[in-house]
Amino acid sequence: MKEPRVLYVLANCSFPPSEGAHEQSLNLIREISGRGVSCSLIAGFKEDAPFDASEFKKFAPLVDVETINCCRGSYTARLYLNCIAYLLKYRLGLPRTWFPKIIWQDFEVLSVAASKEHFYDCVHVEGVPFLPLVSRMLNRPRIVSTVDAWSLRQKRLFSSSSGLVGKIARGMAWALANVVDAIFLRRERHVHVVSPSDSAYLRSCGVSGAFSIPIMLGSGALSSPLDGSDRSGIYIYGDLQVSYIRDGVYQLLTSLSGIPGLSGDEIYVLGRRRPPSDLVAVTEQLNRRVNFISWVDDVDESMRRAKFILLPDLAGTGLKNRTIAALASGAVVIGTIAAFEGVGVVGGVDSIIYKKPAEAWKAVEYLQNRSSERSAIGEAGRLLALANYAPSVVTKSWLDIYRHT
Repeated sequence: MKEPRVLYVLANCSFPPSEGAHEQSLNLIREISGRGVSCSLIAGFKEDAPFDASEFKKFAPLVDVETINCCRGSYTARLYLNCIAYLLKYRLGLPRTWFPKIIWQDFEVLSVAASKEHFYDCVHVEGVPFLPLVSRMLNRPRIVSTVDAWSLRQKRLFSSSSGLVGKIARGMAWALANVVDAIFLRRERHVHVVSPSDSAYLRSCGVSGAFSIPIMLGSGALSSPLDGSDRSGIYIYGDLQVSYIRDGVYQLLTSLSGIPGLSGDEIYVLGRRRPPSDLVAVTEQLNRRVNFISWVDDVDESMRRAKFILLPDLAGTGLKNRTIAALASGAVVIGTIAAFEGVGVVGGVDSIIYKKPAEAWKAVEYLQNRSSERSAIGEAGRLLALANYAPSVVTKSWLDIYRHT
């Protein structure tokens, strides 16, 4: 069977990847290109997170790449602008020259894709902002990847937000997401998300083309795990720039003082940024040191050395890169229900699930000196991750989709 030719169009990407989602997309493209599939990439990027095309060619030498500096604003803001662009061009028929360039920023990426799509068998489009435009600008069979159910994410963020301004902003984003689902997503024959629960949610909203293929483990996560005696440290792992993760870290740290029996292992917060003042203030009141780490060169290696990994997500949707990588490390992974959503873990067997922060610390306290129980939970989590998220497993699922799109 002749392998398909695939054109990837990413709404926002960077290289070296500055976000886990970028890393996931690029790992997939490299893996697919290594299976005999002809691949090209058109990547929009932001000035503060550039895409180094020459370095990417070393990473994925079989992939042709074109980059466009056009991304300004958040996903939500870009989606608003593209809805306006859709109304102006396709409903009112007004010329682009009448309006500011910022309204048409994503036209640049999709226009390049439209000029090349006839060379390919299918187009893989990733990014919520593109949704108002893809059906009008692209004609080849396509897969639209939203990664998670964006309307569900906005609904949960609305529910967890505080303050009048926050509620209004989140409410508007939720309303817009519902409009996008109703008008644009329902048109698409193939809508990809990474979580089965997100796929089921979208189908319940009338998006009949929704399907799920999970994220894949990076090559670094496939290294052999360390023996339990070589592990040390309690790692709280999450991006402090994300409000519902930062709040989860805050809750964990404020509850730490109530666990007097917890001792020995150092506590680290892998947060991708310098800690905000409220987190620093909390740690100053504790009787033990908390080490904030804004960046590590090899996060998988850090995970391999951890004894415990805590995932504090209070909201969110879809599978989390961090969750899969943490499970693959062989450490005991302790997380919230939101952190494990869509993974299919069994609490007490391959992970520990907590509802209250004190429960997380109690689990650490109980398992600290029980090496055989720690090893059993860590190994079960690792086997779960390898069975479902290894590159060979995920790549096969994508190849099947590309061949039948």
